Formats: sequence, structure tokens, C-alpha cells
Amino acid sequence: MIIYITIFQSFIYRYFRIYFTSFYRFKYLIIIILLIIGFSIFLEDIYIGYNFFNNTLYYTQCYFFTHIRNIKNFNHLSVYKYNYSTSETKLASHNESNIQSKLNDFYEWFCGFSDGESSFFFRFKPRGIEFYFKISLHKDDLPVLLYIKEKLGIGKIHNIVDNSATFSVSKQKELIVLLEIFERFPLNSTKFLNYLDFKQAFELYITSKSPMQNKTIINKIHNLKNRMNTLRTDFTLPEYHKIRINPNWLLGFTEGEGSFSVGKNMPFTLTYSLTQKNNTALMIAIQKFFDNLDINGNNQTASTVSFDNRIASKGEITSLYITRMNYIANVLIPLMDSLSWHSKKELDYKDWKSILKLKKMGLHWEKKGKIVIELIISQMNLNRLSTNAAKLSQPDRVKLTRNIDKLLNGPSNLEIKANGRIFIKSLNKYYIGGEKIKVNLLDKEGILLNSFDSISECAKFLGISAGTVKDRLWNNKPLKVDSKEFFIQKQGSIIE
Repeated sequence: MIIYITIFQSFIYRYFRIYFTSFYRFKYLIIIILLIIGFSIFLEDIYIGYNFFNNTLYYTQCYFFTHIRNIKNFNHLSVYKYNYSTSETKLASHNESNIQSKLNDFYEWFCGFSDGESSFFFRFKPRGIEFYFKISLHKDDLPVLLYIKEKLGIGKIHNIVDNSATFSVSKQKELIVLLEIFERFPLNSTKFLNYLDFKQAFELYITSKSPMQNKTIINKIHNLKNRMNTLRTDFTLPEYHKIRINPNWLLGFTEGEGSFSVGKNMPFTLTYSLTQKNNTALMIAIQKFFDNLDINGNNQTASTVSFDNRIASKGEITSLYITRMNYIANVLIPLMDSLSWHSKKELDYKDWKSILKLKKMGLHWEKKGKIVIELIISQMNLNRLSTNAAKLSQPDRVKLTRNIDKLLNGPSNLEIKANGRIFIKSLNKYYIGGEKIKVNLLDKEGILLNSFDSISECAKFLGISAGTVKDRLWNNKPLKVDSKEFFIQKQGSIIE
């Protein structure tokens, strides 16, 4: 094959020199060049390991620029070396100002999902180097891989066996499209470092004439490979790299790496969490993003970032948790509900949200509510997988859904008394919880003057005891400070 290609290229170059030395035959030259490029693209798909396409362009442009434009010492790599911000690929064919917002939303989501689930790698073969971008998931998530393939218009789905499915991109022209996407929508995690090494190796390979015979190029590519993925020891991001957190990226990252969990025992604490290795800066950026969403948070931190030092030898493990019920109900859920989900993790999110609704009605204190919550938990996360042996013994999902709807459409187990206290009907007693009681300070006309995260903060502001504030709150009596009359009002909250 290589011999035939080489003979064909030599023939073309000799043909140009003999028959197209006249400028007046320029139009015939253009036709021949277009035919060569079309034939080259065909062969490039068949024989990826040999850069016929690049070399053919080299021969044609050598003649073109020497005899028509008389440009000397022209860099033959410049035609094929792509500028990822201007190349005429599938993505770049859209005018930037005309790209629909939904398409941008997808690219942001895709980059977040790739930060969590993708991998960049390449391997050496006798005839060349094979470059791959892959996303491998459980076979139950095949729909999200099909969605990615459809939206990108590149890649293929394979390995739908052994409980897994894989989306991969390996053709050179498709990898160019993919790399341009990541140039426009950069990865946020330290996976960006693997992307940079992958891109550098790929560009060295496709822009070099006969790269497999060039020891300098091969050594450079080998060195890049030896510091990627599990071999990486330096996770320092370049100074120019900026972490950009936005809702669609966060959703993609959540669908890849996030967890919606519920404690198995009372009070069934809800937790949204992310755990990463060697991505501390990213986790802190996500924490700041969540904090900035809570405009009424009164300087309370929305999430907690913790560091696990027990396994530091394997890399710095960082976890982010959100457990504040008011934040989950008033900030996190409205955010997640406003976005378009694409993976099966949406099912876990919806179950998680159903448990929150049941808790808001106080139904977790009733026997029937507790049973339903426990059944929901038994079908979430790994228990949901079709390959989980326990799934065979799980209760009918349709029946469970009917029971959930019946409870949510029924009466609440809570009653808010006139003094703002919460009465639990099934227990026949007032709620006394560990969560801080948020209160508002009103004037005698009922105008809001200030809000506080706790009774003690309000008491400190007024310069009186917390017991006095609590007494006025529960008994709905006015409070006099410096001859001025105030009222204390409990803010709406989610109870455990």
C-alpha cells in the first residue's frame, strides 16, 4: 500500500512540473488539486497510520507556491497544522455570533462530563500512532453516549458487552473537531494537563512528514505519553488556565462525578457530594460558585470542603458536601431543575428530591412515610443498575411511585402554630431540632428590619439574652429595646 501511494505521489508531482508550468493553465491545476485532496481524504480514512493526506498536500503546495506565488522556503506544515480557533471544521463552520445558546449549553455540559468521565490516550502501532478520546460507562448509560455522538456528529459507540459501553473518537479529522471544542470550552480539572499533552503529541504526529521515521518526533511523543494519566506526578495547571464554573458545566460534572445520597436512618439526612483526586483548586472554585448562588445566605457557607489525609500517598483527595436543608431546597434544587439532564443520574436526583418533599411534610415521622423513604433509598445509585443482583428482589417501581404520589398529595404531618412553632401531628409534640432557627426582626408595623441565621445572632445584635428572644418568638409578644418595639418572626425552614 505504501509503495503504491509513494508512486502515485511521485507521478503527480512530476505531472505538475511537466504540464502546468504556465500560469494560463491555472484553472486545470486547481481541478487536479481538488481531485487529489478528495482522493487523499478517502485514503486517509482507510490508512490512518500513514500521513498520505499531509504529504500529498505538501507536494501540491510545493508546486503551487513555487510556480505561481514564487514563495521560497514555505513551511509545508502550515497548510495542515490547524489553528483551533479558526479552522474550518464542523464546529467552526458556525459563525460564533450565530451559534445557538442550546448548542453552547451542550458544549459546556459536555466539557463538564468529560472532566469527570473521559480519557485521552494514544498507543504506538507498527504502522503509526493511534490517538483516542474515550468515555466508558455502565451499559445502562448507553443513551447518554448516543446523545453525545449525535450532538457532536463524530465518534462511534462500541464495546456494548461486559456491562459497559464506550464512546470513542479516533479518526484524525474527527479528533481535530474535538480538540477545537476543548479549545473553545476548556476543561476545568487537572485532566486539562492530559489534554494538553495529547494535543501536542497529536499535532507533532499529523504535521510531520513520515513521523514514524523521525526519531526526534517519536522521542518527543514518547516523553509526552510517559507523563500522562496514571503516570502523571505534576498536577500544576499553567498560569493562563482559568477555572470557569457555570451551571451547565456543573451539571455535566455532577452527572459524571456527583452523588445524591440519603442517610439510611432517621433523620434521613440528604447530601450532595463530589469527591476528586488532585483537584483541590477545582473543588474550592465549585464551593465558591455554590456560595455565590445563595444571595440570602447571610454569609453562611453553602458547602463544606474536606481533605482526606489518610490516603495522601495516592494523591490529594478532596470532597465537597452540601447538607444544609434550606440551601438544598431553595438554591440547589431550583438550579438543578432549570437544567437539562442526560444521564441516568437524573433518576437518583429525582428520588433524592422526592425524599426531600416527604421530609418537608414531616412524613418521615410517620411509619408509612418512613417505609416509603427506605424503599426509595434501596433503589438508588448502584442499587439501580440492571446488573445489580439485589435488583431482582426490589419492590415494583410502578407501585412505589404510586405510593410516593399518594403521600405527597395527602395531608402534611406538620402544623405551623400561630407563634411559629412546628407541631408534629403523629408524635403529638412540638419539633425541637438541632438546626439553627433563622429569625427576622420586624418593626411594630411589620416591616422587615434585619434577618439572622440564629436566635443567638439576633440577641447579640439587640444586646439582650437569647432566652428573651426565644420567649418573644414562641409567645408572639413584642420586644422592647431602648423604648422601641420589635417583633421576632421565624423564617420558613426545612426541618430534619
